[in-house]
Amino acid sequence: MAGDLQKILGYIDELRAVDVTGVAPMSHPLPFVRAYRADIATAALPQAVAIAGAPAADGEAFIVPKVV
Repeated sequence: MAGDLQKILGYIDELRAVDVTGVAPMSHPLPFVRAYRADIATAALPQAVAIAGAPAADGEAFIVPKVV
């Protein structure tokens, strides 16, 4: 593993030698568009509607297998 570590450290030295003057910092190598919607509070889904499509429910809540 010492040999691998030496290679990694050598590569880091190579990266440090690169002139990055004028290069703007970035968080991702590709153009990234925020893929999330705005976080806006809306009315809650009615309970009956929420459990209507559940494979198992008792009328008030989802029924799920016990997880231990």
